[in-house]
Amino acid sequence: MKHLPVLLASSALVAAVRPAAAQSSRPAPSEASALVVRIVSPPQIGAGIIVGADDARVYIATAKHVVRLGGRHGVFVSFHDSPTDSVKAILADTAAEGVDIAVVTVALGTLRRLPAFDRRGDPKILRFNAAVSPMGCPRGVCWAVPAPADRVIGIDRQGIIFQSVFVNPGSSGGGLFNEYWEVVGMVTGDQPPRANALDIDQVLDQVHAFGHPVSLRRPKVPREGFPLHVGVLVMTSTTKDNNGLEQPSRLPSGRLVGTRRGQTYGLIWHVSGLRLTPPNLAINAAMGGMGLDFRWGRLVLQPFFEIGIARVEERFETGNYHILRPDALKRVPLLQRQEQDGLGLGGGMSVLVGLVSHVTLEALAAHWTFNLPANRQPMPNLFLGAGLRWGL
Repeated sequence: MKHLPVLLASSALVAAVRPAAAQSSRPAPSEASALVVRIVSPPQIGAGIIVGADDARVYIATAKHVVRLGGRHGVFVSFHDSPTDSVKAILADTAAEGVDIAVVTVALGTLRRLPAFDRRGDPKILRFNAAVSPMGCPRGVCWAVPAPADRVIGIDRQGIIFQSVFVNPGSSGGGLFNEYWEVVGMVTGDQPPRANALDIDQVLDQVHAFGHPVSLRRPKVPREGFPLHVGVLVMTSTTKDNNGLEQPSRLPSGRLVGTRRGQTYGLIWHVSGLRLTPPNLAINAAMGGMGLDFRWGRLVLQPFFEIGIARVEERFETGNYHILRPDALKRVPLLQRQEQDGLGLGGGMSVLVGLVSHVTLEALAAHWTFNLPANRQPMPNLFLGAGLRWGL
């Protein structure tokens, strides 16, 4: 138990500072801003989202009401990396009555560089009070975002409803971004304090139905993490056997774990199968618990706590000896086995680093304690391990 209070105190400390960090404001990364364009269809001004490209053209989704006069006065587009320049666009398609989606196109050569398209978010995991950031051209001010972020207040068949004093005329057609700066919607209602956005899946389905290419895609490694993980680790204890007994060969300590991301930001749940083989002990346990998830790019810290039931088997000295060599008086203590069932608890810290898509390297430091037989040997202070996790 020596290290367990320290590990749990660290977890509590990180949990205490996390809400403040989650609420902090930060500017939109340029990779996200590059997906949003300014659209002018005199006298209307609005925004659009770059959703695809082919060898000849760039395809931009926007709200239909932004470009409804485009056939008469023309449609002009400005990009984030050249905001003072505008290029003539073509109104390619508009959706049927009641669907506020249109597509405009520009020649591929008018864009200096295509944006990174791996910023498609998942609107289905948005929950009440989730942080979202609309990016468009409210009152002609383009590519700005609210600080702090706006908040989701509902999701229905019409799309995403969010509370905002930031959206204004000119926001329509712009992107709605989640906390990881991935596009989850397209703003269609720009009257504060209640704003609306179509979810990005509906928008892209319509673009695809028009017959246009869709390049906007989900990242290979989700920025919020995979909803499910399965992992396996091999572990070793920091305590060695110093009594000179010959240990029979046996499986090393190990842990099989399955984790699921909770609906609350940063919370994870897990179940695990545990096999510990410190000196003179063999412990098999089924555990369950919870932890926190802190992400910095491909690096993840996961402090956790768990409790479960275990079967503990101990080998202890009987007080008698087996004489191997009478002439040398070499004696080996006789051992006896004892088994006991009981509760166990533990906690620790996992450090994960994303390697490739779906595969994560894990390093673990943890401590467990169990109800042990009366003649038990002391449990090791700490277990160290390494292994792999697979995202599902």
